Amino acid sequence: MHSLFNPESVAVIGASDNPSKRGYHVMKSLVNGGFKGTLIPVNPKADEIFGFKAWESISASSTPIDLAIVVVPANRVSAVFKECAENNVKGIVLITAGFKEIDDPAGAVLHDEIARIVNEAVIPVIGPNTFGMMNLCANLNASFTPEFSLLKPGNVALVSQSGGISHLLGFLAMRDGVGFSKIVGLGNRLNVDFAEMVDYLMEDPDTRAIALYIEGIDTPGNLLAAAGR
Repeated sequence: MHSLFNPESVAVIGASDNPSKRGYHVMKSLVNGGFKGTLIPVNPKADEIFGFKAWESISASSTPIDLAIVVVPANRVSAVFKECAENNVKGIVLITAGFKEIDDPAGAVLHDEIARIVNEAVIPVIGPNTFGMMNLCANLNASFTPEFSLLKPGNVALVSQSGGISHLLGFLAMRDGVGFSKIVGLGNRLNVDFAEMVDYLMEDPDTRAIALYIEGIDTPGNLLAAAGR
């Protein structure tokens, strides 16, 4: 979890120079947020994105990857996750939607398939179906919301199941001058749930208070135990 929130290198798989693509906004968020590590855009159809050399795949780059932000279509995620596992990626933010939240049963099958890949490789994943996450104390805006780079650092961490609520509170915080340490959109909670986030944040030196926005939870006992700790 430390490498997920404090990466020295970030790969954007599905990076783009096209403003109509989510991969464009993720790149803009990282650049505007002042990420100080190595930025690796991955797009086999581009030579350069946002002034950075683009790579055909993470395997083509010799740089070890701490965090991969994935914005490719759902049917390509399994292959991307396998490549992440093979290349020892330490954490993933999966912005892509199209898994168990959709009506098609194939979405749930795909959800289970990608969960198996990352669980076997022990890779924590934020998402799927998330706007992303931020560590304001590390200049990391790993989201598709470049405007969040205007937020100021503070010591409140927000963990939300709803991207809409994350954005509402984020923009209210900008208006009122409230600072955050982390903002995390859990999305459909592939293998990082509220309990895992509370366990991580209670040891985070930048966080003094944890705010949770919960719409539903599958394992309330785990969260109650974490809250007790």
